[in-house]
Amino acid sequence: MVTSPQKENISLLVCSLRYTGRDHTHKPALTSEVQQGDGASGTSAYFEYKFSFLVSQGDELELTPKSMELMFTPSYRRHTVMQDCPETLDPFQGSLGLILTGHVIPPLPGVTVSIQLNDMDTLIASTDQGGAWRVGPVHRDKTLSVQVSAEKAGYLFEPMEGDVYSFRARKLSNIVIKVATQEGHPLSDVLLSLSGANFRSNNFTNKEGSLIYYNLNPGQYYAKPLLREYEFSPAAKVISLEQGASEDAVFTGKRVAYSCTGATMSLNRQPEPGVTVEATGLVGSSCENYTEIATSDSRGVYKLRGLVPSCRFVVTVRKGEGSDIASSIPASKTLQLSSDEDLIDANFIVLYKTKTVTISGSIVADSQFFNTLRVVVYPEKHSIAPLVTVTPDGAGYFDISALPVDPKRKYHVILETVLSPHSYKYSTSEMTVVPDHDKHITLLFHAEERTVEKDNAQGSLPGLLGAVAFVFILANFAKVFGYVQGLVAAAPKGSASPSMARRR
Repeated sequence: MVTSPQKENISLLVCSLRYTGRDHTHKPALTSEVQQGDGASGTSAYFEYKFSFLVSQGDELELTPKSMELMFTPSYRRHTVMQDCPETLDPFQGSLGLILTGHVIPPLPGVTVSIQLNDMDTLIASTDQGGAWRVGPVHRDKTLSVQVSAEKAGYLFEPMEGDVYSFRARKLSNIVIKVATQEGHPLSDVLLSLSGANFRSNNFTNKEGSLIYYNLNPGQYYAKPLLREYEFSPAAKVISLEQGASEDAVFTGKRVAYSCTGATMSLNRQPEPGVTVEATGLVGSSCENYTEIATSDSRGVYKLRGLVPSCRFVVTVRKGEGSDIASSIPASKTLQLSSDEDLIDANFIVLYKTKTVTISGSIVADSQFFNTLRVVVYPEKHSIAPLVTVTPDGAGYFDISALPVDPKRKYHVILETVLSPHSYKYSTSEMTVVPDHDKHITLLFHAEERTVEKDNAQGSLPGLLGAVAFVFILANFAKVFGYVQGLVAAAPKGSASPSMARRR
């Protein structure tokens, strides 16, 4: 039930019902309308309006009353049906709301009127064919503050004296520019330059090939269209504009060059944005100094504009110093445009430079020594601390991965062994490698087991016997010394040596 003040019987009142339970999507919303006098009963203080809906036990409902004249408290009510018999809900209290109206002079339809109520959201209305607008109802409040403004392109609105909700409209001067092809088709994205009377603007035409300049001061304006691949007639135009007038200007575009469209993508066919594609005239032709550049967008699509049909072009993905791009597939495309159509699907797969390199290698050696070898990488030639150490597999293959790319650096790769130099004679190899790209190297290793030579074995026996005799003499020195003295004493006295005879 809805109640409202008795002094008025409301002409139109609507109460809507919306299901809010779990199965609400399967039940449509319901609306009950009460026309003037239908279902309304007057009391000493109020009119009462009764509504009824057929619902089921357990339904969860939301009821909302609406009126062109009343504001309701509460604004909506939620209810769950608890029994099968009819239920009467607490009434909605209606009070006459505030209706805001205004108009525009002279009558002007389609004016957007913005109504700001205190700090609440802004209400929006639009004028009808007679220039009138209406908003409401809103709650009556003694502290209510209302600010109203109106706007429409090409017009200036001033509040009327004594009626802050109404406006007087004054048409401003404007220029309408249209651009089309020779066949009459609209040309979009044409850059239009308009200047004059302390005004300057550079904007693009819309899909309809037009651009409107509003709120211009009287004076002369210079208009010029620009679009790659087109020539325009006239090339430029001077437009004289009077107060409150609207002037039109038409430009016709003629196609004189064409475009090449394609895509840049990765190996897995994902778009590669930000890739620069370049078209240059074929060397030796009259167009060899001709160059066009385009950059792929977020979809990986690029468009080379302004290609002259009489020229042959080589289209490539731009690389060079500072670029992460290593190459493309294909490396280039040679194209020649016809005189009446664009080229499409000039696609490239982009390959990027790697951030690291891998040094792989093979060891040439007897397979029995592979498990005694290791490959050591030093950051400098005479460095003590190795950077990486790896061991070869059973076939003598090794790889050193994840080395940072640095064309200005040198790594020293040395083949080392754990064999003892006392037991083996061996030779190893080493190489200096610049880590600018992946490389494969070959290292050599040769080893022989050391053997005892025969001559040295024979010469060592007398020495061994002499050493034994010397040790024996030292151990039996007293006996040996006495034995020698006995031999000296037993010798004949006349048998002195010649040297002793001469000395005498």
